[in-house]
Amino acid sequence: MAAAAVAVAIGSHAVPAGAATGANFIATGHDMDLHCSGGETNECAYLKIVVDKVRNGSTLPILALDHGSELTDALAAAGEAPVTSVDPDDAAALNAVAFTAAGAPKFSAIITASDSTCGGCDNTTTSIANINARAGDFKTFFNAGGGILALAGADDRGTYYNFVPLPNVTAAAVSPPFTVQPPGATLGVTDAMVNCCATHNSFNNPPAPFVILESDSAGLAETIAAFGASIGGGGFTSVVATKTADKAVALPGATDGYTVTLTNTGTAAAPVTSISDTLPAGFTYVSGSTTGGITTDPAVAAGVLTWSGTFSVPAAGALTFHFGVHASLATGHYTNSVAATDGATAVASVSATAPIDVATTVATPAFPVEGLPIALVLGGGMLFLFWRRRSHPQLARD
Repeated sequence: MAAAAVAVAIGSHAVPAGAATGANFIATGHDMDLHCSGGETNECAYLKIVVDKVRNGSTLPILALDHGSELTDALAAAGEAPVTSVDPDDAAALNAVAFTAAGAPKFSAIITASDSTCGGCDNTTTSIANINARAGDFKTFFNAGGGILALAGADDRGTYYNFVPLPNVTAAAVSPPFTVQPPGATLGVTDAMVNCCATHNSFNNPPAPFVILESDSAGLAETIAAFGASIGGGGFTSVVATKTADKAVALPGATDGYTVTLTNTGTAAAPVTSISDTLPAGFTYVSGSTTGGITTDPAVAAGVLTWSGTFSVPAAGALTFHFGVHASLATGHYTNSVAATDGATAVASVSATAPIDVATTVATPAFPVEGLPIALVLGGGMLFLFWRRRSHPQLARD
C-alpha cells in the first residue's frame, strides 16, 4: 500500500486565529445609578437593558468605577452581578486594577458612575481625571471585547467622556422630554423609562457607527451607542478584522498563506485607505499572490506589507483578500498581524492576528488493514514507518 505523507507538528501550539470581535459601548445623559438606587423601577429597568447590552452575554464581573455606592446599589437593584467596585478618586487603587489579562478582558463591562454635578451623584472631578488618565487601557479593553457604559456627565459633560475617543460627538445641554428611537425600541426601551426622571445632558447626533437610542425635544441624542465596534486611532469604527492561516502547520520554507477579512457591522460603507501586514521573522511575501477584494501586490519594507488605496467595506458586508507567504526556515511558533486604517480620518483602525507553526514532519503511511509496523530511524531525527503485510490464511487457501 502506498505511503501517504502527513505533516505532523513537533511541539505545536493549538492556538486559534486571533480576531477582533467587536464590543458594545453606550453613553447616556441619564443618571440611572442615582434614580435606580433610590427605588425608581423604570430607571432600574432601563439600567438593566443597557448593562445587559454592554455585557453582551458575558458572565465576567462588572467593574463599577464609583466614588460612593450608588452605582453598586443600582446594579444590585437591577439584578446585575457579580460586581467589583473601585473608587476612582483613589488613583493608586484604580491604577492597580488591570482591565485585561493575556489579551482578554477581565470584566464583562466597565461602568462609570454619574458625575456629582447631577445633584447627588458620586463621581468627582478627581474621579474623572483619574478615569480619563487610563484612556489607553479602556481602548485595549474595548478592543479585546469588553463593554463600556458611561452614565451622566451632567455639568462636567465637556470632560467626563474623555476616557473614550469621541472626536465627532460633543455632549450638550439637555432638553426634555425624550422620544425612544427605533434602535432603543428594539432593545426594549420605553417612553416611561426615558421620561421617568430628571436627566442631565444630551449629545449632538453622532456619525456611524453610532446609533441613537433616544432623542430629546431639541432633536439631540440623549443616549448613544456603538454595537459590534472597536476603537481606532481617533474614534469608534464598525469595521472588525479576522485573519486565518491556510495551514496551521508548515514545513520550513514551504508556501502558506493568509486570508484577511474586514467586516463592517455598520449601516454605511466604511472606507479603508491602508492595510498593513507585519510578517513574522523569516517569512516572505509571494509576489503576485494577492487575490480577492485586493489584487495588487503590496509595498514591502522591512517585513511589513502595505496595500494602499481606497478600499470600501460595504455596509453589513465584508472585504476579503488572500495572499501567499514562504514560511521561515527556522522551526517555531509564529504570529502574523494585520491592521487596517482610514488614513484620512484616523477613525477606522482594526487589527487581528493568526498563528502558524513551522515544524519538522514525519512521513506517515496510511494504516493498512493489518500488519506490523517496522521503524527505521533516518538521519536528522526523522522517523519512517512502514508496514509489512502478512498473508491472510483464508485468502491464501482461496
